[in-house]
Amino acid sequence: MPLVEGQTLGPYRVLQLLGRGGMATVFKGYHARLDRPVAIKAIHQAYTRDENFLTRFEREARIVARLDHPNIVPIYDYAEHEGQPYLVIKYIEGQTLKEVIAAEPPPLERIVDLMSTVAAALDYAHSQGVLHRDLKPSNILIDNNGVAYLTDFGLARMVGASESTMSRDMVLGTPQYVSPEQAMGDRELTPQSDLYSLGVILYELVVGRPPFTGDTPYAIIHDQIYSELPRPSDLNPDVPPQVEAVLEKALAKDPAQRYASAAELMDAFRNAIAEAGLTTLNPDRRQIANARATEYVPVGSRPASAPVVPSAKPKRRDNVEFRLDLGQIGEQIRSTFENWEDSPLNPSRLNNEPVPIDEASIRKRIEKQHNKRKEFITHLVVYGFINLMLWLIFIFTSGESTELGLPDFAASFPWPLIVSFGWGSGLVAHAIDTWAQTGSRVARLDRAVRNAMRAEYGEDWLNVASKAQYNKVQRRVEKPFKKRIEFIQHAAVYLCINLMLWAMFVFTTGASAELGLPDFAAAFPWPLIVGLGWGAGLVAHAADTFMHGGFSAEAYERKLQQEVERELQSLAEEEGLYEKPKRDRGIRLTEDGELTDSIAEAWDLDAGKAKRSRR
Repeated sequence: MPLVEGQTLGPYRVLQLLGRGGMATVFKGYHARLDRPVAIKAIHQAYTRDENFLTRFEREARIVARLDHPNIVPIYDYAEHEGQPYLVIKYIEGQTLKEVIAAEPPPLERIVDLMSTVAAALDYAHSQGVLHRDLKPSNILIDNNGVAYLTDFGLARMVGASESTMSRDMVLGTPQYVSPEQAMGDRELTPQSDLYSLGVILYELVVGRPPFTGDTPYAIIHDQIYSELPRPSDLNPDVPPQVEAVLEKALAKDPAQRYASAAELMDAFRNAIAEAGLTTLNPDRRQIANARATEYVPVGSRPASAPVVPSAKPKRRDNVEFRLDLGQIGEQIRSTFENWEDSPLNPSRLNNEPVPIDEASIRKRIEKQHNKRKEFITHLVVYGFINLMLWLIFIFTSGESTELGLPDFAASFPWPLIVSFGWGSGLVAHAIDTWAQTGSRVARLDRAVRNAMRAEYGEDWLNVASKAQYNKVQRRVEKPFKKRIEFIQHAAVYLCINLMLWAMFVFTTGASAELGLPDFAAAFPWPLIVGLGWGAGLVAHAADTFMHGGFSAEAYERKLQQEVERELQSLAEEEGLYEKPKRDRGIRLTEDGELTDSIAEAWDLDAGKAKRSRR
């Protein structure tokens, strides 16, 4: 059973959700006896179906718990709740490095200080035989005093412990920071894999953006493995050659050509800064690097005489296009990651328009509601005057039908009913739409959207998420509500039209004989045909609304979550899933943009086919 806020786990009380990752969900907790906050990392239940999982995980958790370094977040406790294991770790009040970079790139002196701290923590972990395997800015915490901590060793693998299968179906890493050998599925990783990720972070801090980005995670992974590193000075002309040489060595494709340790990398970086006389970095380097990256041409694609500067026109890299076509799985990849553009992990998101939450946008929404009300009032007034005119005509012309030689029923039938009910059905639908899009309903929906944004992007979602991401969440939250309104409108129109038809039937009873029709035509309740026929469609609409959460959005969301968890459990249990034919292979991405091992297996298959095709 998943943990929930307010729940008690032994001496710990679960306070609030902090975030979700590929392996665990993290909550803020409280230890009453020691009077201190803690972070509770609950492992996803999909991984606990393996009978040997708890034993394996507890063994590796003990190894990680032995890490004793002032800049590594310590593990306080390990336990399980109803078969679901969880770790209790130190709670750090502050920001992640990712949030710091998004707000404002840190100055050079601060970069040296932070990265030296992280490097020392990483070297210590390596000396204890532990690899991080998922080093990235969101796994570097900075407390309110400016002290950096390395966290989330949940993906760590023991050096040489290849018999462990705990991470067989866990996350492979994050595309922008994963090393080439890890991206290719190499399970015999060395500390140089973590050093590559550290080099990517340093590159991003100095240059202004990660070296490899793309339209899809698949393209980024391809570039990590095969594409030449974009020269730092090409994206940021302020980077001196000495610093550029350090970054290029740190991000060498061959692990043997990288630095031997994180400390050696940072020593080389400090020496390069001193040799180049570099004291500051352009605070606008992120914008500069992003702008130049749109026009960047890889070195291998330039003519020999071309200067090492961005080209006048953007040029697509042929090798990326080639990889997308391998194995005829490009379409599957694009479909699987079709929402990557809206992901908070996509650096191109930083150029997107921010969420419009200001006085002008609020005023615009309020004016829209006022206009909705004015449109309905105008509709109502016109409806009233036209119907009043028609009923007056009916009253003053009653009895003239017989003078014209028409049947008696024509004189008594209140024909304005047709207009009143027919047009009235449209008026009722308009009234329901106006009610739904004005007043407290809109305020409640806005609150629901903001709560969903906080849950998905954190408390600082206004500064993290783009307008496109906001619109996507808004559509998802409003969908059940709109389903309800559409059904209510349908039911209202159905009621009005059927009332009109039954009124016509009642007032025209006996008209069949006057028209020379058989007697059964007068007695048969013909509105039943419309009532039952249309009613079947209304019932189907009700069922569709119910199935899509229109009557209970919360229940629908719970149902979806249960199905997602069952699917995750099924995927975690299956072995050799990606050795099936191509159409049966799927590629999964975690909520934090991390790639599962499945993409590495698919990559290996495609790479083998490519080699055979070149022979």
